[in-house]
Amino acid sequence: MEWVLMPFLVFALPFGAVFGSVYLWLKRSKATRKRTPLTRDLLRAPGQSVEAKLEDMRLDMDGYLLGAFFAPSLLFSLYLSYGFYNHKSMPAFSVLIYFLLGCGVIAYCVVQILRLARTALNYRLGLEAEMAVGQELNQLLRHGYWVFHDLPAEKFNIDHVVVGPNGVFAVETKGRAKPDQKTDNSWKVRYDGKRLEFPGWTETKPLEQAERQAKWLQEWLSSAVGEPVGVRPVLALPGWFIERTSREGMPVLNGKNPEKVLSSLRQTPLPDKLIQQIVHQLDQRCRNVAAKAYAQT
Repeated sequence: MEWVLMPFLVFALPFGAVFGSVYLWLKRSKATRKRTPLTRDLLRAPGQSVEAKLEDMRLDMDGYLLGAFFAPSLLFSLYLSYGFYNHKSMPAFSVLIYFLLGCGVIAYCVVQILRLARTALNYRLGLEAEMAVGQELNQLLRHGYWVFHDLPAEKFNIDHVVVGPNGVFAVETKGRAKPDQKTDNSWKVRYDGKRLEFPGWTETKPLEQAERQAKWLQEWLSSAVGEPVGVRPVLALPGWFIERTSREGMPVLNGKNPEKVLSSLRQTPLPDKLIQQIVHQLDQRCRNVAAKAYAQT
């Protein structure tokens, strides 16, 4: 069975050399006894959890690409090795089996890569939407607001949380692609307080999701600070023109000028002490991004 092991060694040695070199380098880097200058974890950035999912997808796609290349090449090497060590051609039936197996592996990997590519495109749109809204919300810092991103909750994340003298806002961001050609209504969303009417389809789930997340945040903050804290849901659809046809329902932003919209939403004013308590709880929950360049002290 030596001929079976030879192709495996031919393919395994380069990968082993690469991974072994990286492992030794990492081990040597740790041995330098250097530490990061950062003394605390970092705050989460807009779309932090989405970026992590995209990274996982990229790794999966790399694995399928490697499989699509490695498996057929290995099978072909086994075919050549059989003739070299046995001094005769491989039986036709075995060749057919090898060929079908190689085609099957390639087809499976291609299907998985295409599936991941489609999913990654939607995640990428969501990430860019969260980044765009997050950058606009960060401008609120100049107006005395506190802004947190990608707040970890119970098996979900709240895209943005804004805290100011006029209340706490849980902002859910949705990225929705526009039609390629612009017409009078192609880039417009009609909102009647209950549903979002896009050009060609209607949605209610983003509104329901924003409501659920605001309710969770309200319950968690009230429990954490020891007194009732109201949280208002807000939906952001960056890049769309929002046409409200009713005063009912939550605020829906297009991602621009959030200060103008949020400052007009009057809730029970928050005293400075309560704001500091709320900000402390949000900071503790969002400050969980560890430095990776060197070990922490």
